[in-house]
Amino acid sequence: MKKEPLDTYPSRFQHEALALIEGLVSITSSAFYLIGANSKHHQTVRHNLPSDIGKQYSQKYHSMDPLWPSQFNNTCDRVVTIDSVLPQNKLHKTIYYQDFMKPNNHRYVADILFRQQGEVIAVISLIRSQDIGQFSEEELSALKTLQPFLEFTLNSIYLPKRFKNRGTLGERFQLTPREIDVLERAVSGLSNSDIAIDLNIKLSTVKTHLISVFKKAKVSSRAELIAKALKEVEVR
Repeated sequence: MKKEPLDTYPSRFQHEALALIEGLVSITSSAFYLIGANSKHHQTVRHNLPSDIGKQYSQKYHSMDPLWPSQFNNTCDRVVTIDSVLPQNKLHKTIYYQDFMKPNNHRYVADILFRQQGEVIAVISLIRSQDIGQFSEEELSALKTLQPFLEFTLNSIYLPKRFKNRGTLGERFQLTPREIDVLERAVSGLSNSDIAIDLNIKLSTVKTHLISVFKKAKVSSRAELIAKALKEVEVR
């Protein structure tokens, strides 16, 4: 079976979804992330969004986010905007806006929500600067129309396949769940620093996990590890 380029595993669907949306609406940057235990973001794919901004968000500002996903569990909202949740005059007075959004030139945000049994399990966050302007009703309508198709693909194809591949890697190399987390991100091309940000762990912890994975997989380089991992998983 022919293997796809490294950057297509395990996040190919996320990259393709962001590219599709960027062809429909004008945005400054975007992110597609999964939601794990305690509403923690993980497996984040960013387009035109520096990793240091992701680090700021995850370490300091995520709990202040007016669009925090768990509040939309068991609701019917497909797409929500930050202005629909918090009026502009109130938003501009918040620490979240003054210390995070404004310095990073984030003015308008629209989140596409994906659920499984009523619980939000993934989000695509679309960000616009002031000069682009707010999302129009036509644009929001297009995003709402697209949402069910992306949600179906996420739940019926992408997540089951990813779960299967995680099991394959864990069994083949006798890895712990956290070691699989680190390996997945290494294979997808993330640096150690970006892995630490995505998993919200220390850089030294990432290095410790990678050393363990190297030993268990019996490899001596990152390139060799990636090649060996890709041989074990089904990448179409």
